[in-house]
This record gives sequence, structure tokens and C-alpha cells, in this order.
Amino acid sequence: PWNLTWPNESDINIPLSPNQIYYSLNKNNTSWYHYNLASLYWRQKGDAQKALDCIKRSLHFAPRYFKDVPMLNLGVMLQRAQCTAEAAILLHSVIDHAPHKPKGHFLLANVYTALGDYNRSIACYDNALSLKPNWGVAKRARHAIVCHNKVKNTLNNLQNSIQN
Repeated sequence: PWNLTWPNESDINIPLSPNQIYYSLNKNNTSWYHYNLASLYWRQKGDAQKALDCIKRSLHFAPRYFKDVPMLNLGVMLQRAQCTAEAAILLHSVIDHAPHKPKGHFLLANVYTALGDYNRSIACYDNALSLKPNWGVAKRARHAIVCHNKVKNTLNNLQNSIQN
């Protein structure tokens, strides 16, 4: 197993209580949806290993159409654990599986930003925005990366002109 650790993710919004998730899994232990919710619960509590175990089960039981949901969850976990190269590989698989869902493109853009590959990041934000044109978070993130890239290029040009 991966050795992933991080603090509690209190910003995760889970639509069911822990007791409801537990009850649902006891009633139907093949529910991919409830295993995915359980993984969010364990991420919220900061227990990466239990979150991973639930994601694996969710992925195993998910119908083909919904496989992208636990894969996105795992991609976010990998990114937060600073396994960005692995997150990029996984998120490319998500996009191959569900190319018309904007969230995969958006999360891959975030990973490319973390890797410092701003051109690919902007391209992924563009893909997400082509699928969901009024997505404010994606618009703001793309704008921030474009601005950052311009500042970086300007500073590099300035440094080169000073050295010459």
C-alpha cells in the first residue's frame, strides 16, 4: 500500500452522515456509491489508508459508466499527497474514460499547474471550459495561470537582458 498521509480535509462535503454510510454498506456491501462516500469520510478524518481501501472497493463495484467517480477521488488524493506524476497518469485515464465530463479536465489542469507545466494546464482548463463554459472556478484558475505565466516569462526575459 502507498504511504499516504495528510491532515484532516474538513472542507469535504458529504451528503450522508457516517451512520447512514455505515448502515447502507451493511445493507448493501457492493454499493460503489457508498464506498466512495466512505472514502470521502476517511479523507475528511485524515485516514488515508482507509480512504484508499474504500476507493478500491468503490472502483471494483462501480458500473463502467461511473468508474470515473472513484478514479477522480483517487486522483485528488494522489495530488494532495504530492504524487503529482501518478495523479496526472490517473487523470489522463479518467479523461480517456469520460472525455465529456469537465471535472477530469479541471483536476488534470490543477495537477499540471502543480508540475509547473502551465501550457498543458491552460489547455486542460480550456477543455474543461469548453464542456462547462460558465464554470467560474475554472475561469479564475485559468486566468491566474495565464497571469502567472506572463509574469514568469517577463521576469525571465528581464533576467536574460540583465545578464547580456
